[in-house]
Amino acid sequence: MPDWQLWLPPALTKRRFRLYTAGHLVSVIGGWIQQVALAWLVFRLSNSIFLLGLTGFLLNIFYCCSARLPASPPTACRGCTCSSSSTSCSPRSPCGWR
Repeated sequence: MPDWQLWLPPALTKRRFRLYTAGHLVSVIGGWIQQVALAWLVFRLSNSIFLLGLTGFLLNIFYCCSARLPASPPTACRGCTCSSSSTSCSPRSPCGWR
């Protein structure tokens, strides 16, 4: 094993994962540069602080809306004798909730 791999986290010792991580890093930095460039362009063309803020909001609202919400149990289990409020479901029941 080469010496430079000794200080890497275990996942980064794999070549394919290092390539994926490097590509993802380039993509994320490119997205940041694009957001700054677009906000700069909007401000230069409109000279409006309001439109600059609106642009920043619209560029980032997707990340707030796409956050995963915690999963809620079903209202009633189908195919077993338990209900969603019961904690005594069998692990082998079709609903899978305990």
